[in-house]
Amino acid sequence: FTAIPFLLYGVARPRPSTQPLTDGTILFDYPLIVRWAQHWMHVGPYTSATVHEHPTFMAAWFGLFVTCLNLLPIGQLDGGHILRAATGKLQPKVSAVVLVLCVIAGVTSSPVWLVLPLLMAAVMGLAHPPVDDDNVPLDFGRTLVALFCVAVFLLCFSLSPIRQANVTVPVAS
Repeated sequence: FTAIPFLLYGVARPRPSTQPLTDGTILFDYPLIVRWAQHWMHVGPYTSATVHEHPTFMAAWFGLFVTCLNLLPIGQLDGGHILRAATGKLQPKVSAVVLVLCVIAGVTSSPVWLVLPLLMAAVMGLAHPPVDDDNVPLDFGRTLVALFCVAVFLLCFSLSPIRQANVTVPVAS
């Protein structure tokens, strides 16, 4: 939630880019919440290929990216805590499935999803330590909190958060 005011401030202050896009230029893909912020601030959709983002926007973007990483349902990350509370002893298996999905996304879309989740799993492991009440299902209120956390993850998620531009120059005939 801390990033939201900075996001709204920064998203409304892009500077149009006058330089042509070149091969290797670093581009930032925007998650859904940024698209909504662009709409709410009446600036119209833009991408990092067409503007120079305001530094405040980039700070908020980074905060959203870190939030997304922290909510990955792996090991001791907050997403792992939430998953353990919601699924109990199934958590390591579900985390393994999530890690496989991250590897697939890393191979097909962005190496970010290959490197960072594998590194986190290697450092922390996939399994969250057992808790005393693994067999007790979540009550309605805690289920809503878990679903809210899933929604925050999805709002902050981007399949290719950081990528390089691949500009193809038309061949003259």
